[in-house]
Amino acid sequence: MFTSDGNINAFIDDIFLAGADGLNFEYTVDLEYLVKNYNEKILIGNMNSQILAAGPLDAITSEVHRCLELGGQARQFVINVGGQITHDVSIAHLEHYLNVRKQLSRQLAANTLSA
Repeated sequence: MFTSDGNINAFIDDIFLAGADGLNFEYTVDLEYLVKNYNEKILIGNMNSQILAAGPLDAITSEVHRCLELGGQARQFVINVGGQITHDVSIAHLEHYLNVRKQLSRQLAANTLSA
């Protein structure tokens, strides 16, 4: 498992060529490219920490949907806040993120099982 901060788009192929089984990455990394080219790898990340901190709630909801709808196409995707959850994330924003994440994850899992 390779963990990186920042935009590593230029190095993604090299990371997997070096033998990484997965990647823990920030929101600046191209999730669509990862899903398309490394679907079999463990992919962790892509939630924008700035949106989580600043909000508003509908922007957080949209960001969770973006991550899960795209990342959910990969076999082993885990949504995670890139760059960690910082002190400037309000409890209300964090609770909203966790609730939306849980709800959408369950919906996507149910759709996958019924397909």
